[in-house]
Amino acid sequence: MWYVGTGDERGKSVQHDSSRWRALYAESTDGVNWTKPRLGLVDYRGNKDNNILKLDPFIGTINVKVLHEPKDPDPARRYKMVTHVYWLKGGDKRHGTLAPYFSADGLTWKLAIDAQPTELAELPEDRNVLSPVHFEPAGGLYQWDGAYYSSGQNPIPATRPYISRIARAYRSYDFDDEKPLPGYSGADAAVVTQGGFQIPATWKGRETLSGLSEKYRIRTTFEGAKKSDIRFSAFYVLPARKVTGS
Repeated sequence: MWYVGTGDERGKSVQHDSSRWRALYAESTDGVNWTKPRLGLVDYRGNKDNNILKLDPFIGTINVKVLHEPKDPDPARRYKMVTHVYWLKGGDKRHGTLAPYFSADGLTWKLAIDAQPTELAELPEDRNVLSPVHFEPAGGLYQWDGAYYSSGQNPIPATRPYISRIARAYRSYDFDDEKPLPGYSGADAAVVTQGGFQIPATWKGRETLSGLSEKYRIRTTFEGAKKSDIRFSAFYVLPARKVTGS
């Protein structure tokens, strides 16, 4: 069984601290009586005599869901886990989201995306794999018909003063959805420096996306002194027009 826990220091402060939350592991032969194996993976309060899972890198999580796929051709990906982690929207508004991990044995885990946690042991705002909304992946994780599904829920403010929540589900075909495309990512990313309607995005002198697989994802990030004032409507990708000779 995979689950989460925190030390008694959580009740000593009203301040949120994601680093206090740890992913844990227990075993049972009958589903009723459980034991906590001494994994020896993580130092906690001066010793490794505990059942804490090793997350690389460590991000504080308050919920985990694990899927075992023994037939995955990559041994390092035969265990998959989605974790409920936090990120700060605009630097001060804490939101929940999903962080994916892989493991070969279900005990030592590697983050499936390229991201370094913040000082608060949370996911950086620009490394979200989901849309930038609050999401609590507390429902489940399963694979069906070639895709992975993570379900959960989040509150919806539209019904205030009544309290209401909506169910959400996200789908991924490779579980991480985070493979930078050479020639289109990093230093080669398209940069838009003007406002307006239907502003073209150009990748290093190219206006077309070519040589890509059937499925790809475009991430949009905002920079600048007043990025909180930026309003973004939509990003459109249109079929390239064929140019014919005379």
